[in-house]
Amino acid sequence: MTPMEKAGWTPLPHSDEDLERAKSVPDTPQTRAETYRLAWNDPDFMTRRELRAVRLQLELLKPEMILAER
Repeated sequence: MTPMEKAGWTPLPHSDEDLERAKSVPDTPQTRAETYRLAWNDPDFMTRRELRAVRLQLELLKPEMILAER
């Protein structure tokens, strides 16, 4: 984490902000479609066979990041 991130600034919005923004979109057939869901918050998408390598990368990255924070 950079000093600016520790102070609360990041170049991109936090994931919880993205999720709240996605919940506040108008309710239309398009926004109810599966393809409109945020990828990281879509279990059907994240568990697809094609994303096994990505999930493995995330599993390896998680403990590394936790150890680096300590």
